[in-house]
Amino acid sequence: MAWVNGLQDVVAAKTAISDIDGEHGLLSYRGTAIANLVGNTSYEDVAHLLWTGNLPTESERQATLAAFQAGRQLNADVMDMMDHLPHALHPMDAATIGLLAASSDDAANTVETAIRMAAAFPVLLLRHHANQQGRVRVAPRVDLGQAANFLYMLHGGKEPLPEAVAALEAYLILTMEHSLNASTFAGRVAASTRASMPRALAASLMTMTGPLHGGAPSKVMDMFDAIQTPARAETWLHDQLAKGARIMGFGHRVYRTVDPRAHVLKQIAIDALAGEASLALALTVEAKAQALLAALKPGRRLYANVEYWAACVLRTLDIPRALYTATFASSRIVGWTAHILEQYACDTLIRPQAIYAP
Repeated sequence: MAWVNGLQDVVAAKTAISDIDGEHGLLSYRGTAIANLVGNTSYEDVAHLLWTGNLPTESERQATLAAFQAGRQLNADVMDMMDHLPHALHPMDAATIGLLAASSDDAANTVETAIRMAAAFPVLLLRHHANQQGRVRVAPRVDLGQAANFLYMLHGGKEPLPEAVAALEAYLILTMEHSLNASTFAGRVAASTRASMPRALAASLMTMTGPLHGGAPSKVMDMFDAIQTPARAETWLHDQLAKGARIMGFGHRVYRTVDPRAHVLKQIAIDALAGEASLALALTVEAKAQALLAALKPGRRLYANVEYWAACVLRTLDIPRALYTATFASSRIVGWTAHILEQYACDTLIRPQAIYAP
């Protein structure tokens, strides 16, 4: 019996949700290239596209936005429970606990449930963050889109700047979906047992907490802290590679050329950080790392990936590093639930075999 460690290159599902062309650096949602979505559509529009297969009509747009806004209004008992969770609890764990508490056992496996969970997760996350930091708890607003409300709650009720909202919305759209990655597969496995959508989503969320999956942007920032200045970049990177250490934010399991998401985020970072020392450092590290990796690993084509430039964008928005993974999850919930719905429609138990090897 043939077997492959890690299921590398094994086809485990058919999907109409997204398509990745790793050789040419292309990513599309329901047949639309992501570059055509960012800046032209809202977070809510793209969520509707992934869940239903179509961009919304004007009436559908208004209905989806209203559903998101209503989904932020959580039961007082749930919010009280969040306020009594241990402050040391990881933000992803706390928000997942809250999400399960806010979702009844008989929640229907529908787009409406997906919207409620996507709307609720950032509210729960930012409530726990406020408690951790000893800050004033800010209630969500029902007159804002998802990206604007995230920044409003994160920054203590301060009105977000339009350019900040646009940058976060671009990030959320770009990270909303990425085919059958580890966390998406975990959600589909859970859904294949006919577990409820909230529980299948919890499987995806907890898979995202693994350091090989969702934590790379914060490690990119740690790398920048260690390098400090552009003048130190080449020596520091050379020393890391000589020790066999990974250079965080470079290379991808799927893309063999520039990650299309990184291409968009890099331009956002350049526009937001023009003239700042942090941009000079990021550009220098990118150039030096790619040159060193090309010399050390010829033929591998290792470029800065989405995590690299996402770290720069998230920093411009004053999002704490401790929330980087959870912010990523706030967008990916849409993709996860789209896959969970697709798996329910398939209704086939995922049950691979293992080879006994004592």
